[in-house]
Amino acid sequence: MNRFLLIVILCVVSAPVVCSQTAYAKFDSKGHTIGLYKLLADATGCEASRTFVGTITKVSYDVRGSVYTYTFTLNASGKKVSLNLIATDDEILQPDVDDIIFKNQRVRVSARQCGSSGVWSTEEVRRQ
Repeated sequence: MNRFLLIVILCVVSAPVVCSQTAYAKFDSKGHTIGLYKLLADATGCEASRTFVGTITKVSYDVRGSVYTYTFTLNASGKKVSLNLIATDDEILQPDVDDIIFKNQRVRVSARQCGSSGVWSTEEVRRQ
């Protein structure tokens, strides 16, 4: 709850432009991550956004300094979708991402396909 209040206070006090362009997390009353938002900083050259609902079946991550990348597979209605999520500790702390991106977690993901790699870039992810 304290983290959520801090985010709300920062958005109210800060310029609305800053809060509308920065990735952020939302938390429930017990402090668990319920959503990650505005994760894709630049969608230039990406396809239209699509939403997938399913269960995470595989997760891996790579940390390089304050930047970390999660690659995970979502079983969405029998179709396996490969997704990546890139964030920095100055936007969203890695433990907050770990709290929502883990094996057997059911989520709703909005993502865009950027380039021809077949991997979708995550814009937002929410618990289901």
